[in-house]
Amino acid sequence: MFARPNGQVALLQAGPFNSLRIEVLDPIATMRTTIQEGDRVWIRRRRIPLTPEQSAELTAFARAQEGKRFALWRMLAQVTPFRSRGPLRSWFIGKVHGGERTSYFCSELVMESCVAAGLVDKDTARPCATYPRDLFFVKSFNWYLNCHLSLEPGWYPPAPWCEPTPATSTARTEDSSRHNLAR
Repeated sequence: MFARPNGQVALLQAGPFNSLRIEVLDPIATMRTTIQEGDRVWIRRRRIPLTPEQSAELTAFARAQEGKRFALWRMLAQVTPFRSRGPLRSWFIGKVHGGERTSYFCSELVMESCVAAGLVDKDTARPCATYPRDLFFVKSFNWYLNCHLSLEPGWYPPAPWCEPTPATSTARTEDSSRHNLAR
């Protein structure tokens, strides 16, 4: 998720609803549709808010990715011996591309976004070798990622998304106001 230039929150997603494009979507509508289709939605919120500079970098990266292709063939290659993930491969391949790619798969796009915002070290990140489960759980089957990818300090554990109700929306707004006043 990122802030659009007009301040509204948007969701950058690779291949939403089985499409073959990277799209910028309305987060609430997308999560509602996902749940209506019978899938679960999990959210991993930041513990530490983005700085204005980090948010601007994330927004610039996200806007530049819109309309690019979903990396279907590269994703499918992950189940072959030619994958970029492995006990030795992750040390040398699967490195950051800095938004230069013409296509991404989902977890790869997340990691490149985190690097663009300065949330993950670009020298040790391995977007092509990172799978969704690596972003969800604390430990990975990939030893390299266990040594170099730690989401715990900056993010809360994943939690199921619940539809905001008027009562929770009001409470969150009041909490945000108090938090902003405390700064």
